[in-house]
Amino acid sequence: MVEAAAPEARLAPAELPFPAPEGARVAVRVVAAITHTIGGLRVDERARVLGADGSPVEGLYAAGVDAGGVATGGYASGLAQALVLGLAAADEVVRSAAGGAN
Repeated sequence: MVEAAAPEARLAPAELPFPAPEGARVAVRVVAAITHTIGGLRVDERARVLGADGSPVEGLYAAGVDAGGVATGGYASGLAQALVLGLAAADEVVRSAAGGAN
């Protein structure tokens, strides 16, 4: 849903630091923010969260930006991490429920 910006967030086209799009009547100031941090829970290749001793924590999985060790010095997409590790976690849950080996 799109809502009108609060009056204090509105800028006249002449106040913008760039040329306003043709026909523009108002604009909203956008401020950069942190989307995630580099870090998170330690996981294995099956998206299982690892405890302090390095062994998997029973029934605990992490994906997306909650999983650490993927972005180790640069930006990595949280969505890509969520898709890959989410699938790995789902596969592991099914394997575990079926009595598969850990």
